This record gives sequence, structure tokens and C-alpha cells, in this order.
Amino acid sequence: MTGLLKQCTIIIPDNTMQKFLNYYLRTIGILNFVVFMLLILSLAFPWRFSQPLAPLWLGLWFLEGRWIDRKNFRWSRSIYPVLFLCLFTVWELISLSWSEDVANGLKEWECHWPILAVFFVALFGCNEHYKSYRLKSALIVGSLLSIVSYSVVCYQHYCTGTLETNPPYWYGSVWTLFGEGPIEILKSRSYYCLVLLMSLAFSVDVYRHFRIVYSPLTAGLTIGTADLLLVIAVLLTASRTALLLLPGVGIAMTMMNYRGKWRKHIGIGILLLSVVVTAFNLRYNTHFAATKNDLLQITKISEPTQTTLTEPRITIYSCALRHLKDTGLGGAGFGASNKKMVEYYHEDGIELGMYYQYSTHNRYLKVWIEMGIVGLMAILLILISAPYFHSGQTRKNVLCMCLVFGVSMLTENLLSTMGGLYTFFTLIALLQIAQREEDSLPLSHP
Repeated sequence: MTGLLKQCTIIIPDNTMQKFLNYYLRTIGILNFVVFMLLILSLAFPWRFSQPLAPLWLGLWFLEGRWIDRKNFRWSRSIYPVLFLCLFTVWELISLSWSEDVANGLKEWECHWPILAVFFVALFGCNEHYKSYRLKSALIVGSLLSIVSYSVVCYQHYCTGTLETNPPYWYGSVWTLFGEGPIEILKSRSYYCLVLLMSLAFSVDVYRHFRIVYSPLTAGLTIGTADLLLVIAVLLTASRTALLLLPGVGIAMTMMNYRGKWRKHIGIGILLLSVVVTAFNLRYNTHFAATKNDLLQITKISEPTQTTLTEPRITIYSCALRHLKDTGLGGAGFGASNKKMVEYYHEDGIELGMYYQYSTHNRYLKVWIEMGIVGLMAILLILISAPYFHSGQTRKNVLCMCLVFGVSMLTENLLSTMGGLYTFFTLIALLQIAQREEDSLPLSHP
């Protein structure tokens, strides 16, 4: 009798604990996936929506405990770019030891920690709910929802007159529209266009899945309509960088995903559309026309006090380039570019206003000033080599991402703002999950 009771006291708790553990893993796994889907959906909206979701998702991922079980550990070539980014992020932290603006550097580095966390996600993967087609579809759906929201607010603002003043604060930053004044609408166009262009790049993968689940006609009409709306949204942002990237992304998608006559016909169509869009912008978009006049007067940049150009970035770049020789191999330290640019402006007698005084509006110039020529070469090497370490369809997506971010960083400090950082690290996590799935690596719970 005593032996039977002893046996029962051992078996019952074990069964109860196993049931509880299974329930916990199932619940936390679903919550983990749902939060990540919401994070992807929120990328097309102001970063204030993503701000609570990003740390919540990473926290749930760690609570799920995949990192405990060695069976989930997988090392592959695709992890190398993430490792390089992590090392670069650690180097940023180390460079604070010689930074001329430690306080600003610490404040900026606090936003970079998700990149380190994504490295663990790449190593241990995610649960079985994570399917690449679901994640990519969520990005496209989020972009389409933002377009609907944008259209409603524009209609209220311009047609009905119900929005006589700027829309509520949650809509985000300024968009400049064709022939119209600025209004507060959705996400800042510089970061919004990144999401729109990556949605276009992912639409090919989603179409291939849809044509298996549904008929090719249904899949073609659905994805074709979505792509058309995405292209229109890019055009309406009036972002010069995005409009230059649009044909590049289109041609890259065509060359990588189509063969034979389809590649030729689609490629010619994209080129013709690009010519029409460019001509339209140069003729009717005052933003583009002003930049064109600035470029025609670019010889005036040699005058340090030249501030009559419509586009301040040209003067900013020329000022920064004149002083790069003073940065040295290690730069002025992470976070010091704002302080150094103010010094450069004063030395050259330039007054551009408070907004432009605190930004290089070029990620590469910022890295060069803070991390020196070595840091610049490191970030360029990461961008150029990232596609090489991936394979299959994920390599094509990574190539598009490097193209979009690489060109956009010529005109914006994308990784110095919350909007750019959340977009960047979420897309990296998505592509790492997609590569792991494409490699057909087994997934298991701890």
C-alpha cells in the first residue's frame, strides 16, 4: 500500500506538470506569433504603434524558451550578416569610450539593442505558426490598410473640408503631395516608402503561394490589384528617393523571378512607366523641379556660405565632405556626428536652421564621422555581402532589401530614428525566419 501511494505521488505531478508545460508552450507560442504579426502590420503606420509591440514580441520569444533546447539551435550561412551587424553594434558601444558626445551616443544606442536580440531569433528560430507566406502577406495587408487610411484622411482634408486643420497626432509625420501643401498623414514618407517597396518585393512570393491555394486567375487579380495600389501609394508620397528606387525594385523583381518573354515584356513596361513618371515629376512636382534647379547650380556648393539652394541636403553634404579629413580612422565616436556637424556649420559660416543642424541626412556620412573610414567600409561590406550568404527566394528578397535601404541611406539617417530601426530589425527577423523555413530545418519546442 505504501509503495502504491509512493508511485502515485510521483506519476500524478509529472502528468500535471507535463500538461501545464504543453499548455504554456502552446499559449505562449500563439501569443508570440500574433504579436509578431501585429508588429509587421504596424510597420506601415507611425512607429508609435510598433514601439510597444517590438519589445513585447522579443520578450514572448524568450519566454517561450526555444533557446533552452539545443535541438532548436541551427547555424547557417544566412546568420553571418546578422552576426556582422551585432559586432558592428557592439563596436558602436565601445566607441563611446572616445566619443565627443557620450550622452547622445547612449541615447541612440538604446534603440539598437533589438538587432542583438534578432541574432538569437536567427539561431533558434520560431515555432511552427511562423510561415513566411503569412508574414509577407501581413506586410502587404498592413500597407494596403495604411493606403485606405491615407485615402480617407485625404478625402476628408481636401474634398469634404471636415479636416480644416491637420489630422490627429497619431497619424505621424508630414507628407508632401503633388501641388498641395503638407498635411500630417500616416508615417513619415521616407520610412513609409521602405515598407511599400518591400511589400512589392514580397508580392511575388505571396502570388506563388496563392496560385497553389486558389486559381492562378484569382491569385493574379488579387496580387496585381495590390501591386497597383502599392505603386500608386509610392507615387503619391512624392519621395524622390522612392521614385528612383521604384523602377530599380521593379526591374530587380523581374530579372530574378521571371524568364523568357515575360521578363522582356515586364522589363520594358517598367522602363516605359519609369520614363513617364520621371517626366511627370520634373514637369508638375515642384519638389522635383526645385531639386533639378539645385543640381544645375551645383557648382555654387564650393562657396561655404551658399544657403540659397532649395534642397538643404546638398549644402549639408558639401559641408560634411569638406571636413571628413579631420575624422581619422576611428572617427569622433558613436553619437558625436550631431555635435561635429554644428561645429562644421559654424566654421563655414552656414546657418540652416535647428532641424538641419542636427542631422547629416546621410547614414554613410554619419558613420564616417563617428566611426571613421573603417566603420564606413564595414557597413558597406555588410550591405554588399548580405545577399551572398542567403539562398533561394530569400536571397532575392535580401537583395531587394539591401537595394532599398542602401539607396535610402544616401538621403536619410534611417537607423538613427525609431521608425527606421523598427522597420529594419523586423524585416531582418522576417527574412531570417523565411530562410530557416526555406532550408527545411526542423522546428521543435523545448
